[in-house]
Amino acid sequence: MATARDYLGRALSKARAARDLPSEAHALRNLSLALQRAGEKPEAIESAKQALKLFRDLKDPSEAKAVEKMLNGLQESSEPTVGSGARTRSEESRRRGSGK
Repeated sequence: MATARDYLGRALSKARAARDLPSEAHALRNLSLALQRAGEKPEAIESAKQALKLFRDLKDPSEAKAVEKMLNGLQESSEPTVGSGARTRSEESRRRGSGK
């Protein structure tokens, strides 16, 4: 069964093949949202960065602003707050694995 990520990946490939920059930018933005929902934040951040660059190149300030806001939220949520005691998954796994 195909996932949203699969469909969006195909849409992105088709937009790139057709050199359709507006469609590529929208596909990247939507792919970022799908990746975020799937918990794949590094990939979601990268897709959002690419979408932001394209929207800026296309001189589409409203879309650029929306993607920039989304990207800021992604980056903030992927970093633990200093002094909060929050741990990333890899830090927590290492802690558990070391018997602490």
